[in-house]
Amino acid sequence: MIFPQQNQFIQKKERVIRYYPLVQDTKGFGVFDIGSNTIKFLAARPKSDNQLDYLLHLSYTTRLAEGLFFTGELSQEAIYRTLDILGLLRRRADELGLTHRIAAATSAVRDSKNRKNFLKQAEEILGHKIILLSGDDEAKLIYRGVSSDPLLQDKTDPLTVVDVGGGSSEWIRGKDKIPEYFLSLPLGAIRIKDRFIEGYPVGTKTVAKMLLCLEKQLQEQLKDIRIDCQGVIGTGGTISTMANIFQQSSKEDFLKTHLFPMDTDSILKKIEEFARYDLEKLRTVPGLPHNRTEIIIPGMAVVFGTLVVLGSSTIISSIRGLRYGLLDLLISG
Repeated sequence: MIFPQQNQFIQKKERVIRYYPLVQDTKGFGVFDIGSNTIKFLAARPKSDNQLDYLLHLSYTTRLAEGLFFTGELSQEAIYRTLDILGLLRRRADELGLTHRIAAATSAVRDSKNRKNFLKQAEEILGHKIILLSGDDEAKLIYRGVSSDPLLQDKTDPLTVVDVGGGSSEWIRGKDKIPEYFLSLPLGAIRIKDRFIEGYPVGTKTVAKMLLCLEKQLQEQLKDIRIDCQGVIGTGGTISTMANIFQQSSKEDFLKTHLFPMDTDSILKKIEEFARYDLEKLRTVPGLPHNRTEIIIPGMAVVFGTLVVLGSSTIISSIRGLRYGLLDLLISG
């Protein structure tokens, strides 16, 4: 297949660059997370102590959901961008000799009218089936990934998790690694942008309208999850980018991003500050990748609305999420 010239939205982010020599007769695991905004890849290999070596974390922005809100279909340009990256990641998985692989598609694909055509082409490139996740299954796997974190193993209080994606957002509450309540809504950063934002600077009036609408919508939807909400853990691209912004990180750093706390007052101040910036000014914000300048405000708005409705003053960033849940599913068989 011939792909068009690389699009401006395709921006490579090699978060961890660590390679280990492949061991003969040792399993390798590869995870392909086909999201609405980014395509993520995770490679791991088991160690002798039942732990994992994480060989590679990769994330590419392809904006698969771009324009989906208006047309109901994945655009051909977005499909080409995504297939191009899947081909690259297939080659990386082959180079690493990963013998066990899993791939899953989320909101943009499941909500599109032309998903069958996209999945057929994507499966031909990857060489295996792609799981088309329902919203509920996506939420459960996100919780599975977050709760598998060794640093949270001794947590006895209920765990509340929010994942803000490009096409959808998920909210999950559980205890002892078991999700008790889960919800998926088409409130991803790209959809919110398409729904509310017409230009930049966004302006305080548009932000106020966006926050009010989100709060009203979430009040009813999250009424059951407010019970026993001791704190909120956030995962996904929006959350990790927020952690980078608050720390003014020049690049993504797992050690700095993971379990970093952010409070509602600081989040609101950042939203109001960014609302006054045009795109050129947004691109100068430390910690904000250029491929997220157009969707950071709506993404942060979903986070802020969630905290207000849940009555929580803080959200803690986690690097674990859907891909780690898929990895756990792959390992468990």
